[in-house]
Amino acid sequence: MRLSHHLQTMLSNRLTQQRIVVWYDGERTFGDFAARFSAPGCHVVSAQSSSLQARREAEAVYRQLNASPNRLEAEANLLIYLPFARHTDPDKRRQDPFEVFAMAGDSFGDDEAETLQSLAHQAMPELTAQVDRLFREGRPTLTMLDRLDTSGPAYPLCQQTLGTQSPVAIAARLLGDGGQTAVLIANTPGCRPELLRLLRAGLGFAPPDNLADGGLWALLGVICC
Repeated sequence: MRLSHHLQTMLSNRLTQQRIVVWYDGERTFGDFAARFSAPGCHVVSAQSSSLQARREAEAVYRQLNASPNRLEAEANLLIYLPFARHTDPDKRRQDPFEVFAMAGDSFGDDEAETLQSLAHQAMPELTAQVDRLFREGRPTLTMLDRLDTSGPAYPLCQQTLGTQSPVAIAARLLGDGGQTAVLIANTPGCRPELLRLLRAGLGFAPPDNLADGGLWALLGVICC
């Protein structure tokens, strides 16, 4: 959970310093994390379901900051999660109903250093090569990146898609389930090249480049038999 912990720490520190943080997530990669985020004295408002409702909730919390007779409400912080990018055009920013909160406090997610890939580099610098490979070949999730470690070759897409990193088990499934495993692999961006690396490392399976999937699994069957 190193990446999640790093993100939790960054947001908590930003809230402590600024009290109001508007989190822009144009790639929608942090929705699940934002839904479970918590910090002492922090109100979390999410626009995942309704921007209008989120604006009303944020306004209600904002009115209590520093002004409420209730000390806990007056000293609270506010995190607003938005599943869209922040406008770069000044005129469009002025039309954004959440821009006023970003100006009153701070924003998060609209800087290159606050993308999922950059945050993974910061949290796990020794795994930069693995992180970059995953982004190059597919769209890794926060959960997937949290599971990376340095204990050996990691095949997170295979683990996520097939439930195992065993080359023997995967080969058996490919050859014996009527193509269902091949469909799962084909429908998961980045899984195919990762699987070929796994089969090469575990079984010495090194097919010719650009061989179609049907030919790949037929060749695998010949080798395994």
